[in-house]
Amino acid sequence: MLQDSPESLPVRPASPLDLAPHELFFLCDLPCEREGGSANRIGAYIKRGYIRPAARNADDRRGAFIHDRDSAFVACVLSEIHLTGIANPAVMRTAARRLYDWQPGETALAASPAAHIRQELTSRPSYPLHPSLVLTWKRQAEGDRTAGHVYFNRVPGIAEPKFDPSQGATVSALVVRLLPVLARFNSRLRLLEQSERSEPVRRKRHLHPKAPRTF
Repeated sequence: MLQDSPESLPVRPASPLDLAPHELFFLCDLPCEREGGSANRIGAYIKRGYIRPAARNADDRRGAFIHDRDSAFVACVLSEIHLTGIANPAVMRTAARRLYDWQPGETALAASPAAHIRQELTSRPSYPLHPSLVLTWKRQAEGDRTAGHVYFNRVPGIAEPKFDPSQGATVSALVVRLLPVLARFNSRLRLLEQSERSEPVRRKRHLHPKAPRTF
């Protein structure tokens, strides 16, 4: 199971580094969406287990989710995949797992691959190798079926996988460039932090007036 059930999540007050639901939606807004349009999409990601909330807010009588920044970055990468028109649940779930979970044999360089990518690339914004998340579809050798693989390419500290030719030939691939996603994420995060200092954004429900508070 990709995330804990809502009942098993810890209940605690939000910390200054946590993100409220409407802040997560703001970070994941896409240019093609109407204002507040990300609320339903990200809410669906949470329901389907693609996004893992950190806790429920003890100060909110409806128990709204609290999200950490690494999960918000995962949501932004999934939003970038959505922007290409891909919404297949199996693909999105596999991509989310790759961003959250270290693979067998990998060294856990941070709490998750997403956390490592944020830390490493934020400190190296001019990293020249275009690190990316790659989604590939391979035609199986024994038939016409295709199977998807998700892996990191040129991410410092994470080795690229070696595929056996018997797994079939790659018939299509989607490359999600991580530096532009991270740059947009960090820029919007700074906007939230600046707004909070001048006028607390956690009280500004107009960012997403129809956003469900339980997501």
